[in-house]
Amino acid sequence: MGKNSGSKRVREDSDSDSQEDERRHIPGVDADFVYDFDLMLQQRKEMNRRRHRHRDGGTFISDVDDLISAMVTHMNQAAEADKELNTQKKPALKKLTMLPTVVTHLKKQDLKETFIDSGVLTAIGGWLTPLPDKSLPNLKIRDELLRILHEV
Repeated sequence: MGKNSGSKRVREDSDSDSQEDERRHIPGVDADFVYDFDLMLQQRKEMNRRRHRHRDGGTFISDVDDLISAMVTHMNQAAEADKELNTQKKPALKKLTMLPTVVTHLKKQDLKETFIDSGVLTAIGGWLTPLPDKSLPNLKIRDELLRILHEV
């Protein structure tokens, strides 16, 4: 181990000229070495730059709109499938199996207006209406959806 091991690493790319000049004037510090702290700061800055690059305002919003409209479509399909299963005297479980994902998405506070604009209220109404044999939907479905509607 030499005097330059430990908290110093080899410089990957050059900083500004002023920092190099400062390091040359410090006795025992080679200009080709960088402290771990400086490396971590540089990596953190690069990570933040990458994170901001991926966020395009328009594409992010349109992707969310597409996901929400797809979920509303799936909700409507599940309600229709349950009605069909009920007329065939089979257990109507499509809505019940989809309920956890629907509840997870509906609880997102920042997307509530987008859900309302996408027609989620009509889909929820389809989930809460009685089935063709006049039976009510599952109690868990009614409780969860009515609680979410109360929060809006």
